[in-house]
Amino acid sequence: MKRDQANGFYWPARNDMIGWLLQRYFRGTKRVLDIGCGTGYVTERCIEELPDACFYATDTSSQGLQMAERALKDKAFLIHLDAKNLPFRETFDLITTFDVLEHIDDDRAVLAETLRALKPGGGVLHFVPQHPAFYSPADRDSRHFRRYGRTELQSKLEEAGFKVIFSTSFICGLFPLFALSRAKSMLSGKHSHEAEHAQQTWVSSALAKFQTAELALSKKGWRYPFGVSRAVVAIRPQ
Repeated sequence: MKRDQANGFYWPARNDMIGWLLQRYFRGTKRVLDIGCGTGYVTERCIEELPDACFYATDTSSQGLQMAERALKDKAFLIHLDAKNLPFRETFDLITTFDVLEHIDDDRAVLAETLRALKPGGGVLHFVPQHPAFYSPADRDSRHFRRYGRTELQSKLEEAGFKVIFSTSFICGLFPLFALSRAKSMLSGKHSHEAEHAQQTWVSSALAKFQTAELALSKKGWRYPFGVSRAVVAIRPQ
């Protein structure tokens, strides 16, 4: 993952989308919980966007937390815990998960826990993979329990007591390339993450420019009906 984050186009593009959403909805946030921080790559960007906030970053992987500690240094409190059993009540202004919920068997339990851990008026920012029809060996290798339907996460958030205030697909224009890759994987029964992410520099650069244009349109109000991922913002009502 750390190698792919350094060389691929997806992670910087997603970070730019995250940065925009943080500035749009959560500027001035004081206390943040990032669930499933992994290597700390995304958490570091969140800290840059919200420099006055106090960050708590969690993961179930001890190895991931060690990598995050090296990346974040003293910028966040790191905690080893299970998101289905958060030891917090009305503590945070913002809780984030970035491609994490699909790794958890009972995502509803996590959403219920995050609602309780948020202060009234606080919010969540989630990114999840989309389109169950494209669940493939790539998802199984990544230990995904699911890919989400277009409105699935929004519905689960509303069931948990949240109010959804923003939702859009992400990586829409490049979706045909994704669909082709996953169809090939489903037919062959196997997938290579190394091959998929081993793009030449000029290819990654071209894809990154494509995503920059897509984000610019999102900022102008465009919402995409389909895409590789979905971004959702929701709040806990007062």
